[in-house]
Amino acid sequence: VLVIREVFGEVGKFMVAIIFILITFSSAIASLRHDVAELSTLPKAANCLFATTVGIYEGDYREMLHQPALLGAVFMFITVSAILLINLLIAQLNCSYDYVYGDMLGFARLARASLIVDAMVACPPQRFAKFVASLRFDQLLEFDEGDVGLGG
Repeated sequence: VLVIREVFGEVGKFMVAIIFILITFSSAIASLRHDVAELSTLPKAANCLFATTVGIYEGDYREMLHQPALLGAVFMFITVSAILLINLLIAQLNCSYDYVYGDMLGFARLARASLIVDAMVACPPQRFAKFVASLRFDQLLEFDEGDVGLGG
């Protein structure tokens, strides 16, 4: 549950960014003067750019060679969406997994401490006091020869 919540948040941010970039570039490309029919309107341009992003675009970029503004806008979109945003999504997911891993470690430690507390109920107080006395926390420890460190 912890992983799903974090990952969906990051994927949601990515989807908002990709939709924003898609609409921005689609409207810019649709407003250019060109003769490529599949990029002539905003919905058609958005459809083609989305297909380019997910890798299912079947068109050929050579038909845009005589229109450098259109070709530049398409390549800029590919650079921004496929390279920048996909790598940003990977970095966001990596950071969210680090965050989730830290939370899972904390929850595991809390569960372990709960087991220890539950086990302490079965231990008589005199036995625990004898155990603590056997640890000799009141005596200083010698780390190296002649180096008397902290007690315990």
